[in-house]
Amino acid sequence: MARRQKEPSVPTATFHLSAPSGHFWIDLGLAVLHAELGPGPHPVDAVLAWLTDRYVQPTGNTGEYYDRSTESLRSYPKKNWVYPLNFFIKVTPDSGEKVKRLINGQEKAYPTQPPVYRLELKFSARPGRCTVCGAEAPTTQAGMWVFPFAVAPNNFGNFYSMTKQGIDLCSRCALAGAAGYLGWLWRAAGREYMHFFIFHGELSTMKGLYENHIRPAQLKATKSGNASMAFYGPYVHESTLGLLLDLFARLRASDGSAASENGGNLGATQDGGLAILRRFFDVEATVPVPLTLYAIHGTFGQALEIKSIRTFSRLEAHYGRYERWFDRLSTVGFSSPGRVIGQIFRQFVRERRQPGGDRSLRQETIWRDRVARAVLTEEDPFPAIEQFLYEERARDKDRRPLVAGTLVLFDHYAEEVLRMNPSFLKMLSGFGYSLGKKAFEEKEMGVLYMMRNAKNIQEFYRVLNDIQFRLKMTVPEALLMFEAGDRIAGVPWIRLKTMLAIYAMNAYLRAENGGKEEETEGEALDRSVS
Repeated sequence: MARRQKEPSVPTATFHLSAPSGHFWIDLGLAVLHAELGPGPHPVDAVLAWLTDRYVQPTGNTGEYYDRSTESLRSYPKKNWVYPLNFFIKVTPDSGEKVKRLINGQEKAYPTQPPVYRLELKFSARPGRCTVCGAEAPTTQAGMWVFPFAVAPNNFGNFYSMTKQGIDLCSRCALAGAAGYLGWLWRAAGREYMHFFIFHGELSTMKGLYENHIRPAQLKATKSGNASMAFYGPYVHESTLGLLLDLFARLRASDGSAASENGGNLGATQDGGLAILRRFFDVEATVPVPLTLYAIHGTFGQALEIKSIRTFSRLEAHYGRYERWFDRLSTVGFSSPGRVIGQIFRQFVRERRQPGGDRSLRQETIWRDRVARAVLTEEDPFPAIEQFLYEERARDKDRRPLVAGTLVLFDHYAEEVLRMNPSFLKMLSGFGYSLGKKAFEEKEMGVLYMMRNAKNIQEFYRVLNDIQFRLKMTVPEALLMFEAGDRIAGVPWIRLKTMLAIYAMNAYLRAENGGKEEETEGEALDRSVS
């Protein structure tokens, strides 16, 4: 009796949440697959077919193929990989054998079937070791479409050191890599730039974030992206801050004590997932894996070129600061602090005309990116604010002060992050306000630029002395307390000078505009200098 040949086993994968891989892209895909398909086990081919169906969409155009059964041309709706996946998935669809036919007097090669889009993975016959999770199982070599941010050597953008030896993936990690595209957030501006945002942390938290924040965003995707953001631009730090401010607003609004700001609607349908997230943004909570955000920036050439990848951790600290900004603004009279926070950061832009033949206006947002970079890295944002105020706002045809609430927010930042004494800050802002107002009355804007341009502490003191005589003002004694290391009252002199220049110029522009800051939809005035 002939021996029956053993049927090859069908590879399967299980997507449990108890064993994260540790890699942000793979874990993102695991959370997505668990949310959409359940833990399994699932046949690999069935999962790939499901992913293909999600990744392919009609283009709205039609093509032609030669139908051998009817010996005629037939039309079919064209499809393609969904944007922006088409920059990463370069799998050519199967159009069958091509045949030449003479039709309408022209000979042409036609496909014999509509293109069939298919994702395939071939696994080794013998068990190997998965490079990512370490499992011993049949493996497959990772291609760009499976692992877009870490692929074969000398190919694409390589951010993963293990790629020097190539990457072998088990079925679970390979399918998770293929599914990661369903869990990213992205934003693009034409062919100029593209940002991708990927959260990473505990898998159960990632699943909740996907179900309650990312998946709804996927359904609202437009040609410019699926990420809901307070603002965005060509730079990665400003766009990351815009993404976080939008998420923080949703978290705050989902809390019953803050829901009234947005009519109780924002985040109401997402409260379950946001409740999970809120635990990760609670500074006092103990969580197994803190939430991290990966921001990936690329530009367009013949293909998408990845320029950088940035990691933003300690998101709970940023959210805690957001809540304190919210409370501080509310205390001084702002009825919609969340909206005001967005307006404050959104303002750091300048419209410029394009060079050359195209003279259309476009926004330059480099100052917003510098301010955002400082805030996200807990550094000093005041040099960027000063540059924006003196080189843009004060030189504008339509000069105007900073948005109401700006100095309230950044005074709090100076207290909390830069460890400046609140009483000293109050004195500094008060003197700056009086200086700017007096300079306006005496038409002495030049003295503000002299102070701003001081190159050392000796020049700064000469300007303060000049202010006493030209504007007949008394300089507070605390500003004359010179200390070792070029410090004044414990503060680096350059920081003190920069902040004083901001307070003074903002007060000057405020006086020039009739005593009002730039309005923020009827909100209260900036009270840090009043």
